[in-house]
Amino acid sequence: MNHITGIITTLNEEHNIEACIKSLQLICDEIIVVDSLSTDKTHELAKACGAKVYLQSYLGDGIQKNVGLAH
Repeated sequence: MNHITGIITTLNEEHNIEACIKSLQLICDEIIVVDSLSTDKTHELAKACGAKVYLQSYLGDGIQKNVGLAH
């Protein structure tokens, strides 16, 4: 069976992250959040929703997604 991983890149998305993760959990087996050092509660909320969270200063859109692929 195939395994589907969703990758989300974020920066200060505490108002949206829970709904985003819950939506992806309907089709994904695993959620990875690459957070660009948010100053709000984005990464705490993501962890509480069951996502794997990695903190990475922003490197650019494509590069930031590739950080998620490495995990």
